[in-house]
Amino acid sequence: MGGVKRLAHGKVEKSEHPVKHRRKRRLFFGTLVVVPFLASQTVASLPVAKENTQLKIPATTKPEQQNFDCYKDVNYVTQFELEPNENITEVVCKKNHAFVLTDSSIIIITPFRGKEEINVDNNIVYRTSSRSYYTVTDISVVFDSGLVAWTHSEDACFFLSQDRIIRRVVPDLKEDNVDAYRLHYNVNKAKMIHHSGLLFIAPASGRMYIISFSNGYDSRVIPLSLKARDPDFFVSDGKLFFGEKKGEKIEIHMSGQGLDAVWLRK
Repeated sequence: MGGVKRLAHGKVEKSEHPVKHRRKRRLFFGTLVVVPFLASQTVASLPVAKENTQLKIPATTKPEQQNFDCYKDVNYVTQFELEPNENITEVVCKKNHAFVLTDSSIIIITPFRGKEEINVDNNIVYRTSSRSYYTVTDISVVFDSGLVAWTHSEDACFFLSQDRIIRRVVPDLKEDNVDAYRLHYNVNKAKMIHHSGLLFIAPASGRMYIISFSNGYDSRVIPLSLKARDPDFFVSDGKLFFGEKKGEKIEIHMSGQGLDAVWLRK
């Protein structure tokens, strides 16, 4: 990693290790299925991992559809990857990833898109299936600095800490899977959401940050005029708002794609 990077409205402040990589493994969940070979019958897939009934997963968020068995994979990984005193605080199941937040790390599980191997020998089918791999990134520095908020897109996690650093963690097996940027304004009471391909952070000294990672990094700051006591981001009828659901709020209107298409209206 190259340390903390500069935002358009911030200062460059280098950091040798903004996030430590405790472990990074390319572990594939594999199954060996042995069944009688019948040309007219499809071979059924067997469960990958035995469910750990002792594990209690709090605050699980599930999508309407997903391409893998999130609960089984989370149980399988956490049996081996949690430290003795490490606890799960939240699990988010997206369509193509599972995000497991603990009190010191973020575990990202990704389904493997490779092909299955099928061998036929003496009318017996041997099917080997590699289902998923995962990465574990130590984010204890975020908690040491004071976690303000965290959120996620379909394929990344975002962590905001009191030292005004926003960290983006992606499910990449490379050592530079974390980007760190320092914001310019006060974010101690900020909330955060990823919506329509953009990251929104507010309030930040009476402003709203809008950040795009679609083509490198780009950002925009919009003045924010709001008197709500405890504002937060929320979606209603497909529209994004910031404020209080039953109080004062501002609609974050998007007339197109990109940062320039975003404007605020009451």
